[in-house]
Amino acid sequence: MKESGQTRGEEARLAALAGYDVLDTPPEEAFDRITRLVRRLLGVEITAIVFVGARKQWFKSCQGMTAKEAPRDTAFCHETIAREGALIVEDALLDPRFAQDPLVVGEPHIRFYAGLPLRTREGCAIGTLCAIGTKPRTLEPDAIDLLADLGRMVMDELELHRLATTDSLTGSLSRRASREEAARGFALARRHRNE
Repeated sequence: MKESGQTRGEEARLAALAGYDVLDTPPEEAFDRITRLVRRLLGVEITAIVFVGARKQWFKSCQGMTAKEAPRDTAFCHETIAREGALIVEDALLDPRFAQDPLVVGEPHIRFYAGLPLRTREGCAIGTLCAIGTKPRTLEPDAIDLLADLGRMVMDELELHRLATTDSLTGSLSRRASREEAARGFALARRHRNE
């Protein structure tokens, strides 16, 4: 049986995401700075950098909400990564795709969503940069351009992180990255043991 193009595309997307080794990692100031900027510049209550895995979304940075992860299939971000450009939802209660979403009908009562797919240089959408509000609103083209610029900054940060943690000759982890990876593995094991 032949593999569908959609399945191959999803496998390539997940492989690209794995290459950044960002799922289940702690918050970092470089990403928090970007979400704080989005929150202030767009005047929204919630902003997030979200990476979309096979079954869940991982919130690398989130302002205005305490979530660390969420299921993938019921999320705005799941819809955003399937698009070429930004997904703008002016009123989620009036949009049949999202009107029954638990985050729309319940806390935090999302009404407005602006999400931009975070794309690798190869074009794989590995996550989103999103701005979320509790009141319906429109977003001017200049604001969408601003969100796109900040999304490129997220991808630049990921590329810098990858360069800083990988030896350019061998492709293996640097000594510092090996220590960080070991510490992260222990922390993740402790977290899963306590769940």
